[in-house]
Order: sequence, then structure tokens, then C-alpha cells
Amino acid sequence: MTRVDSLDDALERVAEGQRVVLTVKGKEVALLSVEDLKYLEEMEDYLDLEAVRKAKAEPGPNIPYEQVRRELGLE
Repeated sequence: MTRVDSLDDALERVAEGQRVVLTVKGKEVALLSVEDLKYLEEMEDYLDLEAVRKAKAEPGPNIPYEQVRRELGLE
């Protein structure tokens, strides 16, 4: 992991395509490029779509969304 001395330095590295991890109040926080963020969002969309396809392929009756909301008390 690369050490940075300032936030400006960290942002400059991200602009160059590097990924930077900062520690804020004991928690790690990642800085990444917009391109990396878009890629991660595309991967999330892909995984969501795969989950939908898998759920649709399950046997049994389909339950309308409104019914599920009613049964869970979400209305």
C-alpha cells in the first residue's frame, strides 16, 4: 500500500488511476476512479439481474408484489 502525505496527494493518485485506502477514525475508506466506480456498479447490476433470473426460474406460483407488501405489513 502506498503512503500518502495529504488528501491532495491521494486525489492526485486516484486521478492517475490508482486506488487509495485511507483510514478514517479507525475505518478503511477507499478512493477510486470514476471508471472503477462505474465498473463496480455494472457488476452489481449484473449480479442483481442474475439473482432475478434465478428467482424467476424457481418452481411454484408467482406472488404479486402488492400481496407480498400486504402480507409483510409494508403498506
